[in-house]
Amino acid sequence: MYDMDPAEIFGGVILVVAPHMDDEMLACGATMAALPEKQSIHVIYATDGARSPVPDLPWGARDDPALVPVRMTEARNALDTLGIPAANATFLGLPDGSLKSRENELTDMLTTHILRVQPDHVFAPFRLDRHPDHLAVHRATVRALQSARSSAAFNEYFVYFRWRLLPGGDIRKVIRDDLRICIPPSAHADDKRRALACYASQTTKYFEWQTRPILAPGNIDEVCTAPECFLQALSGARNSRVFSRWALWIPFAHMLEPRLKQLKEWSRSIWRWLNRRSAHSGKRG
Repeated sequence: MYDMDPAEIFGGVILVVAPHMDDEMLACGATMAALPEKQSIHVIYATDGARSPVPDLPWGARDDPALVPVRMTEARNALDTLGIPAANATFLGLPDGSLKSRENELTDMLTTHILRVQPDHVFAPFRLDRHPDHLAVHRATVRALQSARSSAAFNEYFVYFRWRLLPGGDIRKVIRDDLRICIPPSAHADDKRRALACYASQTTKYFEWQTRPILAPGNIDEVCTAPECFLQALSGARNSRVFSRWALWIPFAHMLEPRLKQLKEWSRSIWRWLNRRSAHSGKRG
């Protein structure tokens, strides 16, 4: 389903569950901008954001406590750009990159917030997202909705929708038409872009050691011009009931793709590190 008015589809109280600060804008920014009742939009941020960006080399990953208040401020500013009250942002502060080991705790926290907010629509990451934190948030949200006995409509959003190992390259296009909602971003693309610009830690080379931002200009251009799509299905529905084609291949691609991407990033990082060392040695010589 395309060219739909978010106000007609997502009425009432909205709850967006974001693994990290910026996921909510990447996946739902234009949709939130289009909703008229901003005071009815609530956003929960699961992690403290202390591990992004991280050093180039994989063994250099570590938490940076100084990033926590920075990313919280960025999130509040991004919401303010769309007119969403700061009081509607909740920061759970769980360790960035470690949600899988804290899934039960996350489920309990989300259950409490669902009971408090009583949402009509809940948004959480796609069931086959490539990031472990995103997958943990998906599972915890499903369990929390069940625990709270909530009747809210469950909408799975897409942060990483480009799949190199999938024919056609876009996982959203193999969702069954009757379960997929796509919102054209054209009217609110600028709002989404301004909101994402609030995340300087992600959209700029924030630290001197960075060779590129987490979100490069090309990434931002793509997410601001592409439609925002949502899988609207009963929570827990089997994949075979969700995909229109490639249902047998998609689980394998989901397993392989993150590993291949990680190997590619590590090899690039090691190559850059070796080049820097070589250049440094040359200067000393």
